[in-house]
Amino acid sequence: MQSRSLIVATAGHVDHGKTSLVKHLTGIDTDTLLAEKERGLTINLGYAYHHFQHQDEERNISCTLGFVDVPGHTDFINNMLAGFGAVNHALLVVAADDGVMPQTKEHLSIIELLGIKSGIIAITKTDKANSEQLESVIQEVKQLTKNSIFKAAKIFQVSNSTQDGIESLLSYLKSETIRVESNQDDGVNRNFRYLIDRAFSVKGIGTVVTGCVKSGSIGKNEQAAISSCNDSTKIKGIRIDKRDIAAITINQRAALNIDVGLEAVSRGDWLTDSKIVHPVTRLDTTINLIDSNLSIKSGAEYHLYIGASHHIVSLRQLDERGTFFQIKSHSAIIAHHGDRFIVRDPASQHTIGGGAVIDVFVPRKKRASEDRIKSLTALNQADNLALKSLLEISYV
Repeated sequence: MQSRSLIVATAGHVDHGKTSLVKHLTGIDTDTLLAEKERGLTINLGYAYHHFQHQDEERNISCTLGFVDVPGHTDFINNMLAGFGAVNHALLVVAADDGVMPQTKEHLSIIELLGIKSGIIAITKTDKANSEQLESVIQEVKQLTKNSIFKAAKIFQVSNSTQDGIESLLSYLKSETIRVESNQDDGVNRNFRYLIDRAFSVKGIGTVVTGCVKSGSIGKNEQAAISSCNDSTKIKGIRIDKRDIAAITINQRAALNIDVGLEAVSRGDWLTDSKIVHPVTRLDTTINLIDSNLSIKSGAEYHLYIGASHHIVSLRQLDERGTFFQIKSHSAIIAHHGDRFIVRDPASQHTIGGGAVIDVFVPRKKRASEDRIKSLTALNQADNLALKSLLEISYV
């Protein structure tokens, strides 16, 4: 039986109904902490799944629609960023009685900077707004998203109280899940990389990690390396929601039972092929600022969020145009060419920009030389063009 999997991360301002919406779509309440229940807001990442079968003319397809429910409050932006570490679909939520708010804008910027490929929009709490208010919010959202991945996105009007529009939204998300051709993605044949966003111990089972496959695949009883220490671990079991499965591949979210102690893993670590574990403290990157009035200050310390990890870093502009920057971290980073990241200000109060990793093999000397900038320019292209440009440079 073939399978399809779509992992959707929620985004939007606090108290705009993200968690309630996920609950109505899946039947699962992702707020599990006592503090979340008491305060009425999401603090940690929440997860929920909707499983269904699809029968076409030739085959029966097992489908999983998964949700990563992220906090909307600015105090928990770290958790929000970890939730977007390895997803490729976003659900932007805006309340009809509140409209676009500060975290709506920041979450939208983060989605863009992380290169999320697709998304849809849900206008919630429609029962709390009259038709004039609702139309005003829809136009406000369209104006906000007109130059983003959401510019042609479908807008669903829903109410978590009356459940109006819920079925239409679920039907659309199911159709998007069916369309996913994960086994044809370029990344399926690349080295295995699995981003860990939770690690915990289960009595009688041992250490369990949850996360999403960024590239490649792995099966039960196979070996993987833990990025933080490069120790090898056996995959003792694989589970998606409550179902045991034999293997996982790119874009699938799953829990893995591994044979190491809980102290060996934490959020932000990767499970990978051992040959690609290469911790570094310097990265050459591109960085895009979200506002032309912002600038990078040499010598200042910034907050870097990459994958599900957080690092204190300094930034150095390498070229006159401000395309390339070198990141120097106080702690080791596991990253690969093309990985996306977010940069926040020295106080970690505001997102100022983000970018992509160009090269993790930073030369010790002449880091901003003309030849180095040519190499970075070549690497900052599609794989086939990058190789051609690098070969041309080597023969000059």
